[in-house]
Amino acid sequence: MNLNIQAFNIITPNEKNISFEGVDLTNTNKLLITADDLEIARIVALAAFNFDKILIKLSGYNVEYSKVSNLKKQTVQNAYTSPNPRAEVSRFSTSVEEEVTLGLNTKVLEAESNELLNFVSQEIGISHLLKRNPLNLSGGEVAKVILASHLIHMPKIWIIDRTLNELDNQSRNSFLGFLNDKKILPDTLVIVIDYPELLASVRFDAVWKVSETKVDVNHKIKNYLTKHEDFFSNDLSISKTKVSDNKSASLKIENLNIWRGDKLVIENLSCEFCSGQISWVIGKNGSGKTTLFEALTNIITNWTGTIQYNHNQKKHPLSEMISYSPQETDIDITEDNLINEISFAMDKIKYNEQSKMKAKKWLLNIGMTEYEIINNTLNKNGDRKLASVLSAFARNKPIVILDEPSLFLSQNEMNYLNGAIKNHIEQDGIVIIATHDPRLFI
Repeated sequence: MNLNIQAFNIITPNEKNISFEGVDLTNTNKLLITADDLEIARIVALAAFNFDKILIKLSGYNVEYSKVSNLKKQTVQNAYTSPNPRAEVSRFSTSVEEEVTLGLNTKVLEAESNELLNFVSQEIGISHLLKRNPLNLSGGEVAKVILASHLIHMPKIWIIDRTLNELDNQSRNSFLGFLNDKKILPDTLVIVIDYPELLASVRFDAVWKVSETKVDVNHKIKNYLTKHEDFFSNDLSISKTKVSDNKSASLKIENLNIWRGDKLVIENLSCEFCSGQISWVIGKNGSGKTTLFEALTNIITNWTGTIQYNHNQKKHPLSEMISYSPQETDIDITEDNLINEISFAMDKIKYNEQSKMKAKKWLLNIGMTEYEIINNTLNKNGDRKLASVLSAFARNKPIVILDEPSLFLSQNEMNYLNGAIKNHIEQDGIVIIATHDPRLFI
């Protein structure tokens, strides 16, 4: 693809300037755009490839081009896969097959359409999901469906914005292997916005690293292959990282069976979560991680078995002992800034100055600066995810359950997550986490 990206300048919401000097992307098929905060990497991608100027404006950024853009406005021939794939699912699709083929040109013959569907279903690994309702799938399964729905159009430019965070380790590696095969998308420029730690196996033609002042278009990344590769499992399983010798508190599960509708998702699960350690719930997309959490928190009630906290049997433990941060962040956020969110999580009192001072002290204790606390207005995906995760700890329940807590978080925000985990364990709390993110183990 012959493609020259012109120079431009980005003005951030706090009035900093990020310069881009322009670059020739001829013969480039795979481009990684990364940054400490991937929100600005997204803005750079949208600006460079002339995708969504309205979205850039709504995010509080301004772009000044050195001359009139030589890129045409992007069309249906190009695709942007957002970091929130569930929001992209059409409410009119009753099956995955309908969702994936939605928007195919009516001139495409039925036989050709079926051939395309079979191809993308096999490549993305969703053949077994085609008759399922996309609204009833797990987060990772939805991400694969949306990736397939964009791939089927064979876009000329395809921006994949943090979507791979949703995939289990096997699915992510399979998709990355697919990207490495130049025969499959020879005429497509694939632009991935993500952290290099998630993409160790991909051979990118170019890497852009966005800093506070400029875009380095010749950035070199190191090999992030990690010793934790074997940590991830296909089947639902529990792994533990010891933090201390304290095991004074425990949540014991015996012979747990959980149904979603008529489907038995988890069968005869027995395990124990203790204080003094981080318990990891791992498994492939659709293996039942979120289902387990929703049963423990009484969102799902169709289950049998026993749940004991400190040897006392509990049928409905949510209101008494469990604080839960779900994968879908926006349903968990009620306030307009971080300190109000944490304050409300702590005391269930809105806009109380004493409670806000208490929340501020707690946030400072886990490593945040006063500037970061005051200026976090929950406008970005990472801000909202961080607020949801930290609120789970601030509720001061003995058990904290986190579903994909690192989604959208920068490395700096990951440090605050780690600070909250450490603080909770020091107070004899139990921490249970479901994740596909190897950054948590590096």
